[in-house]
Formats: sequence, structure tokens, C-alpha cells
Amino acid sequence: MNLHPQLTPWAPWLSLFEPTLVQPVGDLLLRLAPMLGPLTRVSARQQVEPGGVGDIVQRGSYERLLLTEWAYADVAPEEFIRRAANNELLFTGPEPSTSQQPLRSVALFDAGPMQLGEARLVHIAMFILLARRAQLAGAEFRWGWLHKPGELRDSSNEAAMAALLGGRTLQAADEAMQEEWSQALGTQQDDCWLVGAQASICPPQARHRVSIERMLLEESLEVILQQKGARREIKLNLPAQDTCTRVLRHPFERKVPKTATQGSRLKPSLKYPPRFSSHASWLAVTMIDGRTTFYRVPQRAGAEPGKSRVVNKAKGEILAVGVYKNCQGMVVLEQGKLAFRDFPGPLFNRRTAPVERPDLRQFSALPGGGRLLDAFHFSAARGNREWVYVLDYGGRLVCWQRTAGKEIETEFEVVAENVVGAWQFGKTLRYAYAHKGTETVVIHLTPSSGERIEHGSWSEATLRACFAPQLSAFLEANGEGAWVVRSDAEWARTVVEDQGEVLGCIDTKLETFPGLLVLNRRRSRIEFRARNTQHVLIKFREAAAKVSFDPISRRVAWIGAKSHTLTVQSIDEDVPLLTVVPFGENHVE
Repeated sequence: MNLHPQLTPWAPWLSLFEPTLVQPVGDLLLRLAPMLGPLTRVSARQQVEPGGVGDIVQRGSYERLLLTEWAYADVAPEEFIRRAANNELLFTGPEPSTSQQPLRSVALFDAGPMQLGEARLVHIAMFILLARRAQLAGAEFRWGWLHKPGELRDSSNEAAMAALLGGRTLQAADEAMQEEWSQALGTQQDDCWLVGAQASICPPQARHRVSIERMLLEESLEVILQQKGARREIKLNLPAQDTCTRVLRHPFERKVPKTATQGSRLKPSLKYPPRFSSHASWLAVTMIDGRTTFYRVPQRAGAEPGKSRVVNKAKGEILAVGVYKNCQGMVVLEQGKLAFRDFPGPLFNRRTAPVERPDLRQFSALPGGGRLLDAFHFSAARGNREWVYVLDYGGRLVCWQRTAGKEIETEFEVVAENVVGAWQFGKTLRYAYAHKGTETVVIHLTPSSGERIEHGSWSEATLRACFAPQLSAFLEANGEGAWVVRSDAEWARTVVEDQGEVLGCIDTKLETFPGLLVLNRRRSRIEFRARNTQHVLIKFREAAAKVSFDPISRRVAWIGAKSHTLTVQSIDEDVPLLTVVPFGENHVE
């Protein structure tokens, strides 16, 4: 389980929850923990009389002044006064005698009608916080329900939390129960808490209170904590409604994702990586016979994957591709000309005629070049104009533009040279190019409006750039494998010197600064690296042959080198969204 470092103190409890619920519960803990003071042995009761003499000290009550010092007062009064003024008098230091009863912390939870619903999220959070607090102090932690006087439990495991949530009742605690609790708790209570509503009855021993009220006009809870005379208030924003329901009803159920099975004996090709669609809802995978299979990617683990779609191999040599929903736009070399196939919109599809291939000095793309180039498609709001951009092998960003009319007109231009990276974000194309070999400039290009904005720059020459919605990353041209990841408010330099493959740039709750998503040298796991930190996000069951990453959906897709198994998983979750195992193959364990 990948936890933010701030959540590691509560890892034994958070690991019990279903993985997708860890972060919502963790957020509650982070908000409530600062309100809670520590449990220390200062609260242990001390007897009035000391247990003996522990030491000789230079401060204290004159009742404990040594007899030799009183001799100075009788024989040499002036010397006695001088010694007193200079703190030279000697006293006996008492040894306090403390109670031998072990320190104990007790929590009472009001499970009645005033605390039904979302208020019980705070019950779970306070249960974990108080159990951890007692653990740190070496104290015994016991808990019970307010409507069951005298019944205390000493466990804080998964069964205890499930029992806490299952103890809800429509019976409100009354004064008789308050009196029973007062007698059951007695007078020897070091630390006693009541977690409930402001109007809940409270035994006198519960000197600390956590009051929870549902706010009427907002999706939030008002929490008031009273401890040792201090009063603290906080407003907690609630998670999504379905998340609240799952925490309260099925917090520990482990959802196993459904496995989609390839409908034929064909295997995914290990030559090309999977490709996400523009909204990451579909994944295009090239098969070993050249056909392409489109898989619908579930939005959450455990959801039905849906039916796949198979498209026959295109005629000619494919140079560049871009995936849009369940279709793949292609730039194809066909009989010496360039044909555009299956792009969304009417102007770049099979019904349009091929165009002349630009000179190699303008468009460098050869069949069998080892990889397919990235193609980006845009269309005007009225659909009367479309653009296809391709980043070629020579670092040129080129564009074909078509305008509707009686005869479709096609225009070609070289948009930029020395381009080190490009990515499509909705209606905008973001790309970076090396300017005069001394700096790197990032451009936001919106084809439909013709707007071209300089988004930022980096004062170093770079060899490669990758992008995320709020981030940019640059590989510096110093040959040392140094990357710089930048956001609006933060930047981090990270050196990748172990032959790891950089898939993209991300931000994560594991660290406060952005970093890189890296496939390690053995191709066995995906890591987050930033500055001098490193976190493992995903471990593969077998080495991956091809891996791709979508920075918008934060999803990774990979093909196993031995079993040809296709897997899709979010970097923020611990379980796959989709797994496809070809017939006749075993998913490597």
C-alpha cells in the first residue's frame, strides 16, 4: 500500500480499509490529529507525601533544609544569609511515589440517533487517533458504546472497528445510563473521552469531549474538541456521497477487478505500446497480426470492462497514429502518397483523397522506423476546418490543414523545428522547442482560434520534454540524465542515472513537490522519483515489454513480456482497472 509519509503513523489501521477508501479516511485523520494533545504519564496520580529522599538539591522548602545548614544559621548568621542569597544552601530532594496502576485511556462513543450517518466518519477517525495516542504513551486503550454502560472492549483491530460501526441504535442514552457509567468508571480514570453530539449525556469522568454536528446548508461536519480546558473547532468537508456510504457500510471489502479475456488466440504485439484515447476511456492495442483491438477501460476497479472492438489492419505503411474514443486516426504511406484514415470529423477520413508526401527535409517519417509517430487532431467549432499535427523523427512539428468546400483544400506547413516534446490537452496542443540551442520555450497552440501563447521557458538546452496538466519536465542536454520538473509554484531536479525509462511527470500526495514517473531498469515496477526521494507506485507480476502513460487520467498500461497480458492501472490505486489474458496463456503470478 502506497501511503503519504504523513499517514504512516496510522498505517496498521489504514491497511485494513479497502484501498480506494484509504485516502478519504487518511484525510480525516490529518485534519483531526492536530487538535489532539498527547497522552503522557504526567496525568498519573502522585501521593501527597514523598516516598523518601531521592537526592541532595540546592532548591526547595526550608522544611527540608539539611541540619548542617541550620548550624550556619546559629553559629554564623551572616554566612547563612550569604549562602542563601547565592543558592548554596542544601535541601533534601524528595522521591515522589506514584500510583502503580497502569495508565489507561477510555473512549465512549454515542451510537444513538443523534450520531447516525456521516457523523460516524469522525467516530472511526477518533477511534484510530485515540488508539494510536494510547499506543505511543504505552497505555491501555479501551472503548465502549454510551448506550451499553459498563461494557468496555480492549481491541482496536478490524473487528473492533467493524463492531464500532455496527453498534448503531435508535435508543438514545439517558441519565440512568449516565449514572451507570459513572459507577462503572469509578474515580481512577487517567484519560476518558466522549465522542458524540453536543447534547449527548456525559459521565463526569469524561473530561474530554468530541462533539460532532451535521451542518444543514453544507456538505460538512462541525467538530468541537474539548481537552484540558482548551476548546478547538474545525469544519470537515465530507467525501463524495458514495465514498461515505462505503466507509460506513463496507469499509473492509476488497473489490477484485473483473478480468476481460481476449476473444481469440491472438496476442498483443510486443512491437508497439498500448495507446490511450484522448479521454483515456479506450485503449488501442496492436495485435501480432497487425489488427488493432480497442478495449473500453472501466472508470473504477471492479466495474464491467465492456465489449472490445477489433479493426482490420490498414492498407499501406502506418507512419503516425492518434486514438480518439474507439477509433484510431492514422497517417498512412500508400503508393508514395500520404492518406489520412479514421480521424474524427469528415475532412480526414477514408473518403478524402491522398496528398503528396512532403520532402524528407520537411517531414522525416520512414516506414519501419521502430516506432509510430504521434498524431494530434483538432477541428473548428463549426466542423468546416480540421488540423492534423505530427511530430516527426527530426523534431519538426508539421501540420496538415483542410477546409471544407466544393473541393477540400489541403495546406501543409512546418509549425516548429527542434521540438523536444508535444501533447494534446483538449483543444490545445502544448509543445516545447529548443530556441537557439540555449533555452527551451513552451508554447500553447489553439488551432481553432489561431492563438499561440508562450507558456514558459527554461534557461537550458534540453533533449526531451513531457507534460501533465499543470506540469512540464525537461531532460537537460548535459548528458548526466538530469531532469527538471516544473509547476507554477514548485520545481525539482531529479537525476535518472540507472537507465530507468521516464514515462512522464506527475505530482503526488506522497511528496509536496512534483517528480517523474519512471519505469525501472528491470522493467518490473513503476516509481515516483523527485529530488532524492523514491516511491514504488506499481509492481508488475512480470517484466513489461511495452508501457505507456496517460498524464490526464494518470493511468498506466503495459504488456507482459512473457504472457502478453495487458494490464491497465491508475497510479493512485492499488488494483488494476483492466486485465486481459490471451487464450492459452497463464497470467504470471
